[in-house]
Amino acid sequence: MNPSKKIHTYARQYCIDRFDLWATRYAKLAKGGGNRVGADYTDKAYSMFPRYNVLSAILLDIETLDYDSLPSLSELVELLQVAGDSANTIFTQSLENEIAISVTENERELFIDEIKKVAEKGLGLIEPLFYRRVLSETEVSELWDKIETHWGTSRAYWYPLAEKTHPSLKALGVSDANHALVQKEIRSFLRTLKIDRVFELREFGEENYLIDTAIADFEYSSAEGYWISEAKDWIVYCSHEGTITLGGSISSIAE
Repeated sequence: MNPSKKIHTYARQYCIDRFDLWATRYAKLAKGGGNRVGADYTDKAYSMFPRYNVLSAILLDIETLDYDSLPSLSELVELLQVAGDSANTIFTQSLENEIAISVTENERELFIDEIKKVAEKGLGLIEPLFYRRVLSETEVSELWDKIETHWGTSRAYWYPLAEKTHPSLKALGVSDANHALVQKEIRSFLRTLKIDRVFELREFGEENYLIDTAIADFEYSSAEGYWISEAKDWIVYCSHEGTITLGGSISSIAE
């Protein structure tokens, strides 16, 4: 692993670990009822959830950079610091609470300081992470065009919530009992085809990714999801109604 890949991996892991830390602390606070006072958040809550929100935003910016074609170390370090300083989502913009503003800035500073430190000292052995890259708007548009042209979906609810637009489509009702089994069968099928990475597209403006097949969650996540690969011979669609639609060659696992 070259120096650029090391620091890119380290930056991702840093954000993932600190996100988990603050999300866990906030979940514990919420479970005990300490996150709300009437309709507003408590000071304790404001000191926690903005931290994982900004870490999520920074991680998204980091993952727009392709691990397979990273820039030079000096350029990458600069890009990572820019991400720490300016990465935003709807959850980090227009903050009004003083505590939320303060802890958000604190997390940004901690991230930037950490990147500066490891860039100066270097990194030893780094465990590789799963591949995940945020797709560009152009890539997403092109993928949707392919899906619409080949499979007939209109980026909205699809089969079985709407009409059948391709003869190969088969829909499975996924209960808690067989959800894990269906996931396992999908991954096993894709491994057979030697498909290491899949495109994941979501509705509602959610982020869209190219990800390792091994960590793909073929499930509804408060947003309808579509999965395809470079080939157009299969597709997976997960709906809010607890169904998984399989199209093309992958529909054979529903038989």
